[in-house]
Amino acid sequence: MATCQNGWPTIDAASGVGRYTIPGTSYAVTCRPGDSSVILLDWLGFVHAEVEPLLVPGVWGWAVRNVRGSSSELSNHSGGDAVDASAPRHPLATGLETWKPHPQSVQRIRRRIAAYNAAAPGVFRWGGDYTGRLDSMHGELLGTVATRKRLADAIRQGRLPGERSYLVGQAPIGGSAPAPAPAPAPAATGSAALPSLRAGQTSDAVRRLGEFLVRTFPAYAKFRPNGHYGPATTAAVREFQRRSGITGSDADGTIVGPRTHAALWRHGWRG
Repeated sequence: MATCQNGWPTIDAASGVGRYTIPGTSYAVTCRPGDSSVILLDWLGFVHAEVEPLLVPGVWGWAVRNVRGSSSELSNHSGGDAVDASAPRHPLATGLETWKPHPQSVQRIRRRIAAYNAAAPGVFRWGGDYTGRLDSMHGELLGTVATRKRLADAIRQGRLPGERSYLVGQAPIGGSAPAPAPAPAPAATGSAALPSLRAGQTSDAVRRLGEFLVRTFPAYAKFRPNGHYGPATTAAVREFQRRSGITGSDADGTIVGPRTHAALWRHGWRG
């Protein structure tokens, strides 16, 4: 089984992750179920309530892909162990000054991480603290099953030193986390299990589609994926359909349906 940068296994199918509502919002994010989801949701709830309102769309979770710039190392997003908060507002490799007001927001973030470390050292890492290329939108999980449980229990029980706890739909929390809704099992296998994507849609799936197109077909997919199925995505899909011999009313680039999914699948697309 493939492993992510943190040594945890990748999750290759949507049936292996859960989709959960971020505390204080109506927006959902996809991540590893169980204790891992408790920590990541608490982090996003904290950012939204105490640092800055989350930018939607722009909160990203599970996505099977490499670390940016690497041809072999799988990102922790691939295991549902990472989330990006307001990604368009805090682009990769930019300074911490994008967090406003600066430096107060950064100081507030670091106090939160200090509380996480007091409860369970080395479980949560913020990309703004990287020693190399900064990625301040990014929060990720390390640690073991036992240490993640220790931090998740502290969050569930409201025991973060000097901090309030956030969980799905409510904060603060003083007991057990509410059970998340299970991810629906796909009705089919392979490309037939993938949902249709349409122009005008904004979602993690659209972002993954854009990333796949840009990575796989750089000759004509020349845009920055942001999770929105806009004109640039439409143009790239239309050109892929033309080159793949897909014709008909669903071949104008505005929909990635069963035939287009099947053609993309042959190039490595997995949704």
